[in-house]
Amino acid sequence: MESAALQVIDAAAVRALLPMDHCIEVMADAMRAVSRRQVALSPRATHALIDKSGFLGTMPGSCLEPRTFGCKVMSVMPGTAARGLPTLNGVLLVFDAGSGAPIAVIHGATLTALRTAATSALATRLLARTDARTLAVFGNGVQASEHIDAICRVRNIERVVVWSRSTERGSAFVAAQREQRSITVAFAADAARACAGAYFSCATTAASTPIIAGQWIRPGTHLNLIGSHDANSAEADIALIGTAGVYVDQIEYALRDAGEIVQAIAAGAISAAQLRGELGQLVDGLINGRRSDDEVTIFKSIGLLAQDLVAAAYLERQARIQGVGGQHVF
Repeated sequence: MESAALQVIDAAAVRALLPMDHCIEVMADAMRAVSRRQVALSPRATHALIDKSGFLGTMPGSCLEPRTFGCKVMSVMPGTAARGLPTLNGVLLVFDAGSGAPIAVIHGATLTALRTAATSALATRLLARTDARTLAVFGNGVQASEHIDAICRVRNIERVVVWSRSTERGSAFVAAQREQRSITVAFAADAARACAGAYFSCATTAASTPIIAGQWIRPGTHLNLIGSHDANSAEADIALIGTAGVYVDQIEYALRDAGEIVQAIAAGAISAAQLRGELGQLVDGLINGRRSDDEVTIFKSIGLLAQDLVAAAYLERQARIQGVGGQHVF
């Protein structure tokens, strides 16, 4: 049997091969594939570690265009944050669609960070007002930083306001962002104040209960909600969901796993039929976006393996073309 070449694409190679501008366009392809039902995804499976220190998650799936399949394996270790270590680690294993041979192992945390922020930027490009200049970011982790970078690629942001539960960590995050960027970055100790001057908001927290209230949101705002991923967690309250135009990455998964939507439907604030549709449908021009300058729009993302698979196909191809990444015989 002929041996297959296995590309090992580490964190640095992921960033080199998939800069944010390119990643946004790759995510447009990914979301289009989702809405055209060219992707088959199995539900996330999780295994709680025997010592209860974290869990292992597996997410398999396949895609017709680009034709590929793979499995993402990620560990979540909440306790490592206190030691200054990432809480999320893992890999995406990609297989050749023709032979079934493994062809790439990709740094999972870096790919997740990039594709999540790029998808929010895509939604912002399609839904947010073009004249807005102030961005509110909730959270102080990797996703908060990536979202600032991504949103700045699609809108002319002049000011970023950051809110965090921890004043110490939030202030440190703001200081680091000021060193990296030529725009104004400020810290808001109060979440309502963070919302007050912003026409864009990105929620990137691990909140289990709402941190954003509908009464704080000014007319015309666009929000990306990406932090919560299960039916029992929510970053925005029911009042906000009930009065906004809500778009999702995939309807079926959102109705099962998007806590803000599940809880709003259960409370009778909205019905499933009131969801505007999927981001991929918006990319394809099959549904309308913002209806007025004063409308509040929301993109609720739970994250889909389809995003990883389409990005992985791009990365694997570019790695071979450019000779980037370690190559091993499998």
